[in-house]
Amino acid sequence: MVSLGYITHFDAAHYLPEYDGKCSKMHGHTWKVEVKICGDVENGNLIDFTLFKKIVEEVISNLDHNLLNNIIVVPTAENISQFIWDGINYELTEHVHKITTHALKNGGFKERVNTNVKLAMVRVWESEKCYAERINTRVG
Repeated sequence: MVSLGYITHFDAAHYLPEYDGKCSKMHGHTWKVEVKICGDVENGNLIDFTLFKKIVEEVISNLDHNLLNNIIVVPTAENISQFIWDGINYELTEHVHKITTHALKNGGFKERVNTNVKLAMVRVWESEKCYAERINTRVG
């Protein structure tokens, strides 16, 4: 098994409703997002880095330069990591399915993709020292 990682950033504001503290007021962060996928190597690679980056950036683009409260009811780092996890997991499944179906319709495997790729981890950094992480306990 091998893993691949991708790191990106987005800028967004949020506030924590019903929170007793300064984070109850709207404020912004440059959020750092780390994503890791894993699986067994097929055809020399796990997944094309271009496709991996595209999937992650599609999900992150929904959050960038937004008020996160308009997207996630309580936008804590934990809930943001879950939102990103759900989006990447969905997009990863959709892209792998589309490419595999396309390859089968063409009567061959000119476009090969590893259907064994699994989302392993999403880590969302709210600051230089604080992050929330979602992990897939079913993968190594």
